[in-house]
Formats: sequence, C-alpha cells, structure tokens
Amino acid sequence: MEQLNSPTPSEDLAKVEKRTGEAIWRAHRELWHRRDFKKSLEELDKLYQWKLNQGIRNHYPYAFALVRESQILAPQERTAAVLNLLHYAEKMAPDSPQVVRAKAYWLWKEDFPSGKNIWQAIQAWLKALALSFTNLEEALPQWANFILLLFFSFTGVLVVFSFSLLFKYYSFCAHHWQHILGGESYAKISAIIPFLFLSIPFALGWGWMWLFIFWFIILVIYASRADRLLMFTFLLLLLLWPTGVRFYASFLVSFGGNGQMEMVRANDNVYEADLYPKILALAKEKGRDADWWHTRALLERRMERYGEAEKSLLRYGELEPNSPAYFNNLGNIYLLTNRLDKAIYFYQQALKLSPSQAEIHYNLGQAYLLNLQLKEAEIQFQQARQLAPQLISYYTSISSKNPQRLVIDLPVKKLRLLKSIVAPSPEREEMAAAIWDVFWGKIPLKYGEVVLVLVILALILRQKFWGGEISIRRCSKCGRRICSRCVRSMVIGHQCAQCLHTFSSYSIGDPKIAQLKKAEVAKYQKRRYFLGRFLSGLLPGAGHIYLGHVGEGAFYLFISFFTILKIIFWPEWIPRPWPGEVVLDLSGIMIVTLFIIAFYLFVQHRVAGISLAKGRGTFGKSGS
Repeated sequence: MEQLNSPTPSEDLAKVEKRTGEAIWRAHRELWHRRDFKKSLEELDKLYQWKLNQGIRNHYPYAFALVRESQILAPQERTAAVLNLLHYAEKMAPDSPQVVRAKAYWLWKEDFPSGKNIWQAIQAWLKALALSFTNLEEALPQWANFILLLFFSFTGVLVVFSFSLLFKYYSFCAHHWQHILGGESYAKISAIIPFLFLSIPFALGWGWMWLFIFWFIILVIYASRADRLLMFTFLLLLLLWPTGVRFYASFLVSFGGNGQMEMVRANDNVYEADLYPKILALAKEKGRDADWWHTRALLERRMERYGEAEKSLLRYGELEPNSPAYFNNLGNIYLLTNRLDKAIYFYQQALKLSPSQAEIHYNLGQAYLLNLQLKEAEIQFQQARQLAPQLISYYTSISSKNPQRLVIDLPVKKLRLLKSIVAPSPEREEMAAAIWDVFWGKIPLKYGEVVLVLVILALILRQKFWGGEISIRRCSKCGRRICSRCVRSMVIGHQCAQCLHTFSSYSIGDPKIAQLKKAEVAKYQKRRYFLGRFLSGLLPGAGHIYLGHVGEGAFYLFISFFTILKIIFWPEWIPRPWPGEVVLDLSGIMIVTLFIIAFYLFVQHRVAGISLAKGRGTFGKSGS
C-alpha cells in the first residue's frame, strides 16, 4: 500500500487485491478439504482482514460459500466446525439475513427436538427478521412478494364474499323486480333481469373488481348488518389498492436495471466487481441528483481515487450545502491526503449541523490524534462512545493505518434511498397502469382513488334512500323468504309468522301443522349446518361466511389464501438477489405443517361451535 498522500491507480490495485483475496480463499479451501480446520480458520481470519482492507462490508459470494461448506460437513465434524464457518460467514456479510437465518436453522435442528439451543436460535431468527427489513437489497424483493401475496389473498376473500352475497341475496333481488314489474306473472322475467343487470360492468369491460363492487351497490339494501359492515370495510381497504400497485411497480422497476439497486449496494459497501462503471453509467440520468454524487464519491474513496472523490463531493456540496455527510466525507478525504487542518475544519462544520452523530466525533478524534492533539482527540472519542457505544467499539476494534479502516464515511440514508425507489417515474407509472388494468379494466389508475370514494358515497346513498320501500329477509328458523309487501306489513325480527306461532310458548295452533313445521325447520337447519361444515372443510373461513359470521370468516379466509399462495410461491415470485442458500429441513417442514393443521382444526372447531338456531357463536352475534 502506498503512502496516503499518493493515490494508487485503482484498476491495478483492484486486480492485485482480487488476486490476494482469491489466493487466501484457495488456501482455506485446500486446508478445509484436508480437514485441517484450525489452519483453515487462520486463512478465514486473513480473508476477513483482507475484506476490511478493501472497505467492503458485505462480501456475499464468500459468505454464502461458507454457508454451503457448513451444510455439507459430515455429522461427526459438525458442531465446532459448523459454528466457526457460520461465524465467519456472518463476519463476511453482517447485513445478510440469509446468513443469520442459516445460523438460526442450524442451532434449531442441531439438538432437535430437545430444544437445547432454542433460545439462541430464536435470537438469531429475530436478528435475521430485522435485517430482512433494513437491508434494502434483500428487503425490496421481500416487500414485493409480500404485497403480491396481500393482493391475491385480499382478492380471493373479496371474490368468495361477493359470490356469497350473490348466493344469499339474488333471490331477494329477483323478488324485488317481481314487485317492480307488477306481480307473480312476471316471475320468470324477474329472475333473468337481475342477472343481466348485475353483469353490466363485465359486459362493458370494466374489469372484475368493478363487477364485484357493482354487486355491493345493488345488493346492499338486502344485506344483513354484518354483511353491510364488511362491504364498507372492503371498499375502505380498496382505497389502498392504487397506492399498493404503485409501490409494487416501483419495486419491480428498481429490479430492472434503473440503477437503484446499484445505489443501494454502493451505500451498503457490497462487493461487486463492476459496481463503479455501473454507477458512472447513470451520469446522464442522475447528473443533477445529489445522492448520485454522494454515492459516486463513496466508491471513489473506497477505490482510493481521492482526487476524483473530492471533486464528486464538491459537486454534492453544491447540490446540498447543508449536509453533514458532505462535510464529514470531504473531511475524510482531507485526512487521508494529509491535509489535517482542513479535515478538522470540515469535521467541525459537520458537527455544527449534526452534533449527535457519533461517526463525526470519531473522525474528528482521529484527525486530532494524527495532528498530535491528544487531549482533544480523547474528548471526541469519549463523546463518540457515549453516543453509539457498539458502533464505536466495532470501529475501534478494526482500526488501523489502512485508509479503509481509519475513518467512517456517512452513506446516503436508507430512507432517502427508499424514497428515490418509490418516487414517481414514467417507467413506474407505465407498469402500475398495466397491473391496474388487469384487475380494474377501463377505469384509469390515476382516477382510482376518486372513483372508489364515489363508489363508497353511492353505496351509502343507495342503502339510505333506495332501500326503505321494501324489506326482504330470510327466516332464521326455516329459511323462507319474508317480504314486507307480500305480507303487507313491516318485517320485524328474523322469523316468519309460522315459526313465531310454532315455537312460541303460548302456541295454540294445530299440533300436526306445528309438527310438520318443526320437521321442516330441522331439515333446513341440518342442511345449512352440513353445508357450512362442508364449505369450511374445503376452505377454512368459507363456512363462517355462509353461516353469517362474515367478519370472522373473512379473517380465516385471508389466512387460508395467504398460506396457500405462500406454499405455491414458496420459491418467491420475485427472487432474492442471493437465493437458495437456506432451505427448510425436516424439522422446519414439521413445524410449518403442525401450524397449518392446528389452524385448520381450530377453524373447524369454531364453525362447529356456531349455534345455528340462535345465529350466534362465541365471537358474538352474526348481525341483523
């Protein structure tokens, strides 16, 4: 390594450093194949030190290669050797959830089912879960897949609920049309008209979603209180659909080579041989983007192109003159090129803008130390340790005269990177519109929220002003239709007149007629109960919806669809950037299977506990 004030040509340096890393890896592999694990670990430590000297935080290829090595060791060699390999895999890629997840799986299954390492496994799994949301490169595919599962699961529940409404209330609508047309002589026509009317959105090519929403608007006046509440809940959730489609399209576009993933990798210090040329290729598109200049400077500093890094940072400063990262990172360039007075000045300016940034205090302490201002250096180091003890402890432990380990750069904040990913762009809008059209047909995406709000208002007006002239219900005992126009009186309660007389304590009617009515009720209730159990057995939650417990049923249906889709798309619709290193073993499959069986049995128990005669269950009344 040359002197700090004499930059080395980065291309030649990169070739030498690559060969150095490959040589260390080959030495490790040879020792590992000879089962000389002690010397093999010494080579891994050299590899880790080499990684730090290159300014690399996450070297995924080496990390996942170590995970694979840990998975193919013989059982008698596993315990100590596997833990050491996984330990170094985590050091080579500390931000990778898949590496930590591999460690969690190993800890779990090593003593399965004794559970000796279960607490350590849970801690590792929770850490992997947290990393899966903070490491944007792996989080974005996960979020995209999650949104896809939410879309399809929600749509599945909406479809089942919509057809249940059609099944329950189509006859009510046909009977209503019979009254509108003028009597029973129009019974056949009135049975056809609702079908034609309810098919209007599909015939006009509006899309499937508008078809179901149109059913809501038409059938709301016949629906029970619980059904109406779920209708409005669905419509409120549908208001989130356009935003969800745009987010999903943003994630898809970011995977398509628009430079966003390269920006993320550069700011996470991920190893990629051709990352710098890819960043430079974005100059035309992102020449006015402060984050791009910031990211470019980070790479140039890591490549020890200090002159170019300084120019990039000065350009970044023109675009964002009050950024603490600008002053801190430029101070790092001045420190690494032995311009200590300027470095101290820029660190001090950075602290004025962000006095609680531990990294800046640490860098200023390094500048004071190199400038032999020992007292001032100790003060800054103490302040840094107070602000971020774990972070400063890590950097103190790896600190050396190597330029990559001497000071800490401030990258672009993850929230800013995420905002740039989800920001509107022509590519995103085109893809979002294409996805929207699949479900929503001719209504453009840009009008989605407005139209859905109008639909909610229409539903409210329909239920309030056009449903009061007729009341149609179904008897909760025998299932017969009760119509206020047919009986020429108000419909009160949920039982027809015959059931009220038959089951009242003061009934004085013909006992034979009462007996026949009770047999009719028993037959209806048995058929209804059987069908509810049958539907629930086919698809958990469908039986609850059929029996009137629509809220509870919709919840179970969502979980059912989500689980089924997750199994179908187990490899994931959008692949992760580093796939396939961790797979479910027998113990993992057993646990997942047990959860599915437990959920299935619980739902069957719930549907069996519904009291059909009274229309209520443990969770409360089914609605009026």
